[in-house]
Amino acid sequence: MNFQGLTGKVITPFDKSHKVLRLEYNLAINKFPLAIVYCYNYIDVSNAIKWCNQNCIELRIRTRGHNYEGYSTDTGVLVIDTSYMNKIDIDTKRDIAVIQAGSMLGNIYSQLADKGYAFNGGTCPTVGISGLVLGGGIGLSCRNFGLVTDNLLEMQIVWFICKFSLC
Repeated sequence: MNFQGLTGKVITPFDKSHKVLRLEYNLAINKFPLAIVYCYNYIDVSNAIKWCNQNCIELRIRTRGHNYEGYSTDTGVLVIDTSYMNKIDIDTKRDIAVIQAGSMLGNIYSQLADKGYAFNGGTCPTVGISGLVLGGGIGLSCRNFGLVTDNLLEMQIVWFICKFSLC
């Protein structure tokens, strides 16, 4: 398989680390992705999606591999992992935080607390924010402060047109 066109850190089954990096939080999930692309930015994500379209390969998105059912992986797919996209910028003048897709809840809680802010996320510190947001964002304080999605002001989405039906 030719992985030309992928950017970021590309891990294939030929890499020794693939045996461990392919694993999910739920170790009962035993899937073998074609490759894992650790993205540093949205351009890496976009390139991975384009590569999948060009090569008729299905993709899965993974922020922290925390999906209990293993939906963020499969055999023969390209896993797009956003865990390297974990920057958190807090604007105290406007009272907003800009949080990248792969940021873990524990880091978000810590950095916001250091600036005097609270966050109404979930209870597990190793969950990635984008998975939590896309699932609604249920946490212990959601009855008082709403779901995480209720507090979302803006998000950047990498858009693509799927051409898998042509494969």
